[in-house]
Amino acid sequence: MRRHWARICGLAVLVCGMCVALKVVLAADVAQRRGSEPHASYVLTCPEHDYMLRDFDTGKEEVASPDGEKRAVLAKNGSLVIFRGKREIGTVELPKISADLVIVWAPDSQGFAVTYSDGGSEGAFHGHVYGLAENRVIELSKVATVAFDDFKKQYYCETRGNNEYVVGWGPESKTAFVVAQVFPTNDCGQDFGRMGGYLMDLDGKILRRYDDKITERITSACWKSGRASVR
Repeated sequence: MRRHWARICGLAVLVCGMCVALKVVLAADVAQRRGSEPHASYVLTCPEHDYMLRDFDTGKEEVASPDGEKRAVLAKNGSLVIFRGKREIGTVELPKISADLVIVWAPDSQGFAVTYSDGGSEGAFHGHVYGLAENRVIELSKVATVAFDDFKKQYYCETRGNNEYVVGWGPESKTAFVVAQVFPTNDCGQDFGRMGGYLMDLDGKILRRYDDKITERITSACWKSGRASVR
């Protein structure tokens, strides 16, 4: 009887072990399948407002938020002054701005992005993301710097540096689409003009990366229509 019971117990342990192993294999297979599934698509909102240096001359040029309650005013001193209604809530400095300025409000009107050049029409371009907290303007610096630093690890022009853009906003204004580019001149080597796209959350986490060709397609669609469908 004892031998018989020992055999039964041993068989039970063996079967149980096989079941555990099978569960592990199945779980790994499911995880692998989930990991290989394509990303869900989303719509990028990028309603650009593009300005030149002369647009600062009057001190009256402004960009209203989608809800109409906030506005970014191009001040005569070359900065952006942010208003909520009639109340001034902050100033965004644009050091050595020399050419293009692009302002993109978030769809929920609780943030905005700024891209500007301090070296003419080719760059260098600098991108920044800002949020509104009560009656303050706060720079969400990690959104841009984490993406730009990641791109710089592989692609960087030692002569001129890289260009940095904030192109648009993802669903519910919870993400931003950031683009880094090797300076587009021949003295930057074989990678001159190469781009990399990043979908970033507002805490500075990289959610997705996009290669040069896909980034070019996204930015082209965005700049033409103000929207782009992205996977």
